[in-house]
Amino acid sequence: MTGETLLAYKMPQVLQRVKQRAPHVRLSLQSLNCYVIRDALLSDEVDLGGVYRVGNDLSLIHI
Repeated sequence: MTGETLLAYKMPQVLQRVKQRAPHVRLSLQSLNCYVIRDALLSDEVDLGGVYRVGNDLSLIHI
C-alpha cells in the first residue's frame, strides 16, 4: 500500500531493486489514502505500507 505520489515517483526504483534481488517474490500494490494505509498497518491488515506521516502513528516503525 502506498500513496499516489510515492507510487508514481519513488516506487519504480524500489520495485526494480526488489525484482533484481528477489526475482521470485510476488508483490501486490495498492494506492490508497495515507490514513487508510496507516490504519491497515496498525491493525495488521498489511505487512508494508508507504505513507506520509499523518499523526497517531507512534507505534509504526519508520524506515
